[in-house]
Amino acid sequence: MKKSPIQKTNHATPLTQHKRVLLVSPQPFYETRGTPIAVRHILVALGQLGYKVDVITYPIGEEIELPSVRILRTPNPFRFQSIPIGFSFKKLFFDVMLTVLFYKQFRSNYYLCVHVLEELAFPVALLANQKKVFVIYDMASSLPEQLSHSFFFSNKLCQKILKYLEKQLFAYVDYIACSAGLATYIKQSCPSARTTEWFFPISSKTPDPKYIKEMRRKLQLSDGNRVVMYIGSFAKYQGVNNLIEAAQRVTSKFPQLVVFLIGITKEEQWSFRQYTRKDLSPQIRVIPRLPREEVNCLLALADVLVSPRLYGSNTPLKIMEYMASGKPIVASDIAAHRTILDDTRAVLVEPTIEGFTSGITRVLLDDNLAIRIGRAARVYAADAFNWCRFIRHVEKIYQEACLSS
Repeated sequence: MKKSPIQKTNHATPLTQHKRVLLVSPQPFYETRGTPIAVRHILVALGQLGYKVDVITYPIGEEIELPSVRILRTPNPFRFQSIPIGFSFKKLFFDVMLTVLFYKQFRSNYYLCVHVLEELAFPVALLANQKKVFVIYDMASSLPEQLSHSFFFSNKLCQKILKYLEKQLFAYVDYIACSAGLATYIKQSCPSARTTEWFFPISSKTPDPKYIKEMRRKLQLSDGNRVVMYIGSFAKYQGVNNLIEAAQRVTSKFPQLVVFLIGITKEEQWSFRQYTRKDLSPQIRVIPRLPREEVNCLLALADVLVSPRLYGSNTPLKIMEYMASGKPIVASDIAAHRTILDDTRAVLVEPTIEGFTSGITRVLLDDNLAIRIGRAARVYAADAFNWCRFIRHVEKIYQEACLSS
């Protein structure tokens, strides 16, 4: 499929409408997990740059108020309370409803551009072309790769079709803003694609010691406890099952060690119980997702931060948060981590039980190593993941849209 060239419009538009953006986000918004957090950063930046944004999203999520942002939600006829990460028929149902809502909103209003995330880029890009409107595809991950472990889409034929459609999409949209680590993949598939990578702003502010002390009390930690911590989803590709087995081995060597796995949702609890050993050590504690404002405190009380992800090319937002904390990181040696981590900023290990057992043990036994890689990661994060750089990045992307409108 080939998109017709964007033509500059001859008709004048009201000044109040000239910087209106329609953003389509096929996730619960707002939730304290990767993509919704990233979307919130983008919305705040657009508001500060003088844009007004209409957000079309699922009917599920925390209600938040942001300057110059209006949130439009699809109906929820079956009163669903949550949507799991990854493909599901529930998600497919809401994606159809999102497409309908997008078409109604887009047809009856003027927008400078459309900013669309993930799988909704396919129908939205086609519909947006009816008005020759600039389309920004916000690519959090490669859809063929994301679906390659799904029962319905893992076979060779489905993968071939998905990769073909993705390649066509790259050529069809006007601009691709992707997660760190994906630009090379896009350019290999479509050399002509205009692409940039997101590096989101992360607060490096150290929490007040009294709040850290209160958090230790809340988590029932004594002064002698050392802490290994994972924060994130419990989706299978995150490798939490490998981390649990590694934690079983490490805690047997360090009696004062406590391993926290933070972020499990109600939907993930059933599958978690299926692969979790019944004799889980009491030193391993599984905690539901906590409020966003508590993350810095959690990171501050950790001695080691871990990311056991099994595969992928897109860098998870939590790695940027880990780096900003200045705490030593043990992460799987995969492309998703190598984008911003190297052997001077983390201990990179094979994504296996043995790899994480060895990596965590090494950091716990070597204080000099822990201090060195933690400090190097924090210095890197302070330069690469700050608000000024991020807002300039957003401004540059949207200047492209202004020049084409």
